[in-house]
Amino acid sequence: MYNGNILEKLCMDQMKRIFKSIPVEAFQRYENELNIIKEGQAEKIYIFLAQIVKYVKQNQLTVYVSGGGYSFIAYLLGITEINPLKPHYYCAECREIEWTPQVTDGYDLNKKQCRKCGRMKIGNGHDIPLIDKKIIGAQYSIQVLQRDYETMIQYINNISLSLKMEMEMERKVNSTWFVFPGHQCPKIIIEMSRRCTIMENYYRTTGERWECIPMYNSEVYPLFGHMESNECLLRGLKIGVPRSFSELMIVNGFGLTIGYDKYILSPDNTRRKIMKKEFIICTEDLIKVLSFYCVLQKDIEKLTDSFKINSNLEKVSSILSKYELPEYAIEFCLLPLGPFYIKAQMVENSVWSYREAWCKEIWNRRRHVY
Repeated sequence: MYNGNILEKLCMDQMKRIFKSIPVEAFQRYENELNIIKEGQAEKIYIFLAQIVKYVKQNQLTVYVSGGGYSFIAYLLGITEINPLKPHYYCAECREIEWTPQVTDGYDLNKKQCRKCGRMKIGNGHDIPLIDKKIIGAQYSIQVLQRDYETMIQYINNISLSLKMEMEMERKVNSTWFVFPGHQCPKIIIEMSRRCTIMENYYRTTGERWECIPMYNSEVYPLFGHMESNECLLRGLKIGVPRSFSELMIVNGFGLTIGYDKYILSPDNTRRKIMKKEFIICTEDLIKVLSFYCVLQKDIEKLTDSFKINSNLEKVSSILSKYELPEYAIEFCLLPLGPFYIKAQMVENSVWSYREAWCKEIWNRRRHVY
């Protein structure tokens, strides 16, 4: 069977399992991504990644996958748990969704009872725009325990042979890179990770998988005010303790982006910016603001490409002077920032931060083991 047909069947079968009636928005996103993948001749890559996920689940390996959060097809295939659709409620019993335009992120939604079946609906969807080059030019990091490292490398080699895929392998310190011919194809990195040790400890003690930790417990957010955190998250917490998942993404974005501390005058000022949605935290936020104020596409590309260390601020200022932009957008664009992240990375980092907080604080107090 042609690879494109296999990919279509895998995705359609999964959508039929998830939805009683496939929403127009979900099908359109799937079709748009599929066309991009076909044009980039990357169908086999996604089948390849789906095979890896299947192997991991069948063998109950402790694996953490990052990358792919911008792709609905990657979500359908189980490659990522990040759902890029707009925020919504989902009932697993009725298999129906309810769109919620009043919130920024689906993880900000509290559980609520389904009127049809009585089961609790949960929030999902992160409103991640489709970026063509990210779909076919992705980099996936598959983080494993040391004991599973060589096993995963061998399995990936076996899959590439069975799918007749050309692949170059490069071993580095504590990681192995798999590169596929053609600049549009993604890279897959296998690496040993501390994160998997945390996930494994959690599973051994509770019998629960890491990905089953619920994302709707509001008790978690105040914990960021006093918990031990990594340097990056501590830098982000300078703007204040998050009150929701969407605010946790802002905290993570602030911590990850070099030079962002110059953008923050005080936590109170930051809170006002957040409430008024005058806060740019990722590439997509910037594109959204610039597009709203009718900035030409060529200038949007120049501005978004400029967010790296030692960017040419004179060039940026020259472009900005052609448009009537809000003060907060101009202020942001003139900051020497770098590197700048996409929204999917903010979501992935925030999901990890949330679950780690759950383990370190709430679960630790109840179980007395970490």
